[in-house]
Amino acid sequence: MGKNASLDSASIDVLLARVPRAVKDTLTIEQKQGIANAMREVAWRKHPVDMRLSIPFFSRRFYFTMIAGEEQRSSERRKIEQNLRPVRTMGNMMFILGIAAVFYLFAIFGIFFYSQVLEY
Repeated sequence: MGKNASLDSASIDVLLARVPRAVKDTLTIEQKQGIANAMREVAWRKHPVDMRLSIPFFSRRFYFTMIAGEEQRSSERRKIEQNLRPVRTMGNMMFILGIAAVFYLFAIFGIFFYSQVLEY
C-alpha cells in the first residue's frame, strides 16, 4: 500500500490545488480519501493503442491523442459521454477534412511524380 498511498496522496494534492480554499478546509480526511478512491477508479488504464503527439504549428503547439482498445465502459456511461463529446462537431469535421485534403494532396503529388518518372 506504500506506493499506492503516495500516488493517491499526489493525485489528491493536484486535485485539491484547484479547489477553493474555503471548500478545501472543510474536507475531512475520510472525504479526501473518498475523492482519491474515486479518482483511482476513473484513472486511465494501459491501452493497446496509445498515441499522444504534440505538433508545432507556427508559434503554437497542438496535441493529438488516439486511444484504442477493448470497450470497458457501461452503456450508460457511453450514452453520457456521447452527449458530452459528440463526434459531429465543427472542429472534428474540419480535422477530418484537413486529413482528407492532405491525403489527396499526397496522392495527386504521387501520381504526378510517378507519371513524370515514367516519361524519362
